Amino acid sequence: LILKPLQDQHVHSGDTVTFTCVCSKTPKTVQWYLNGYALPIHERYQPNIIDREIQLTIDNVQESDIGTITCCLNNTITTA
Repeated sequence: LILKPLQDQHVHSGDTVTFTCVCSKTPKTVQWYLNGYALPIHERYQPNIIDREIQLTIDNVQESDIGTITCCLNNTITTA
């Protein structure tokens, strides 16, 4: 159960942005998507789980990062 869904973010090229959602318990699986595609492994994308808080930080935001971010937690979805 998602207690706090992702929130829309407005940033500029070169910024750092963090997307955060909170769930009722620590998820077994977490997958992040950008515009429906799984985020690739890249040093700019930093996923993190701190107890029930799930985060994705994107460093040095680029135009290719513009779009819809989706987090899938144990098959439950939240988007921003």
